[in-house]
Amino acid sequence: MKLVESAGLIATSFRSLPPFELHRPAGAEAAARLAASLPRSAYFAGGTDLVAQYNEGWSADHVIDLSRLKFLRRIERQCDALLIGALVTHWNGARSRKVRGALPGFAAAWARIANVRVRMAATLGGNLMARRTRYESPVLLSAAGATLEFVTAAGPLSMPVSAFLASGAPASALLESVRIPLLPGMRFDYERSPRPIATQALALWAGDEGRPAGRVALATEHVFPRVLDLDLSGYASLAEVRGDAHTIAARSFEALPADFADPVTGNAWLRRAGAVLLSRQLKRTAW
Repeated sequence: MKLVESAGLIATSFRSLPPFELHRPAGAEAAARLAASLPRSAYFAGGTDLVAQYNEGWSADHVIDLSRLKFLRRIERQCDALLIGALVTHWNGARSRKVRGALPGFAAAWARIANVRVRMAATLGGNLMARRTRYESPVLLSAAGATLEFVTAAGPLSMPVSAFLASGAPASALLESVRIPLLPGMRFDYERSPRPIATQALALWAGDEGRPAGRVALATEHVFPRVLDLDLSGYASLAEVRGDAHTIAARSFEALPADFADPVTGNAWLRRAGAVLLSRQLKRTAW
């Protein structure tokens, strides 16, 4: 039985958890310094992914509880960005008036990920820091052009979502907040109908001289999101984009790298599926 439990084949309970030391730091900087000084330490927020790691056979000698750091639950609309604290749950974030007022399409997409039980407990920061390809927050934030703000033992650190997904954050880094730029006229759409095979997010906004600009992020269950910038330079309005959605979508996915695929889907399928989804999204969003 011990062998099976250590292999992570039986769900954990309080009876099967190995002993650990609990720490409750007073601030983010103290938490980061503590994590840097302790071997086999883990941050604890909503706990949903930490429990998943325990079920997979991993365990921590030190657990750093972040629940008392209330400022990590803040949501602030700044002049050019929306700041979302790492401890904001999916449920509270999607229902926030500030999020819905600044980015209604993003809020609607956020409200659809996972299930109600997970949304009520899981935090945005925990979802990101897990760096699991099947989680949905990374694809939403990749399309939105978000930046992650960390606290480390050496000081603050900012990383684009794409860089974090590619290499991870420094050991013991504490995610403090997610910064989403509020671009002029920004609109957002999320297509998850092919899930669990693939998901795709779209952001559109007014670029130079008010002309349409946008990006799309495609992810699969096994591969982190790939972001494609849409070439909308020949279009003067969203109405024109909507009218030519099929052509734009097909042309955009011609740029999908040939090595973007996974064991379930091939590159050719992802090109076709991505283009179909993008055409639908452009017609829904560019009105």
